[in-house]
Amino acid sequence: MTIALDIDFNPYNSNNVITITNISYSASGGNYFQETVSWEPLFLTAGVYKTCSKISDGTRTRYFYSNSKISLIPEPFLFIILLIPPFLKGVRGI
Repeated sequence: MTIALDIDFNPYNSNNVITITNISYSASGGNYFQETVSWEPLFLTAGVYKTCSKISDGTRTRYFYSNSKISLIPEPFLFIILLIPPFLKGVRGI
């Protein structure tokens, strides 16, 4: 099973932005698995993403998109204002 972020609800157009995880489970019949996956959205641009799960048994592949969306909001830039006192203006190196 692969979990990825996508920019739309179409798994066939190669718009996956990032693969969050690849998890393998053995076929076990009636059992189910629950797992928590954490990840850092570094290097992703701000925007709205959809969570896509790709489930494959090697022959058949199915896709599932979550109804909820993930919104990444950019952090405000940190501006540093350097104030030079008037008596230092003109001093070499400043």
